[in-house]
Amino acid sequence: MTIAFIGLGNMGLAMARRLAEAGHDVVAFDTRGEALAQLGAPAAASPRDVADRAETVLASLPTPAVCLEVATEVGEGSRVKRYVDLSTVGSLTATQIHDLLAPRDIVALDSPVSGGVGAGNALSYILSGECYYPDSRTMLALRAVNAPLPGKMQPRREDGLQ
Repeated sequence: MTIAFIGLGNMGLAMARRLAEAGHDVVAFDTRGEALAQLGAPAAASPRDVADRAETVLASLPTPAVCLEVATEVGEGSRVKRYVDLSTVGSLTATQIHDLLAPRDIVALDSPVSGGVGAGNALSYILSGECYYPDSRTMLALRAVNAPLPGKMQPRREDGLQ
């Protein structure tokens, strides 16, 4: 499975490496060429280019404004079906991204990551989205980002139904 990764900063680079080490084909975009060289994965020319090359796009970006800009461009991609924002952007920006991508039939998941560089690269993440149970490909990608995960992930619905 090809997974696209946008944003190869301190945390993004480590997560993208974990995906590659878990056996996923990773295509990446970052504004910094040196970050792309460090990853050693195929480089995309833009966020839209990664969205033309993979159904699942993960993004780890620095600010809400950058997240919205990138999500807008990803939404123009021809292959993307799932957009997982690993940035810490808050509910307003997460809702804006959802509202931007939903008309294009792209599932937007907000999955802020905690931990990382200062925590010995141990990551924790929260996964939220509107009544959506991630398919196995998305879950495998998130597991690889945080490998190894203890136990099983149990998605919970906000409406209380199991």
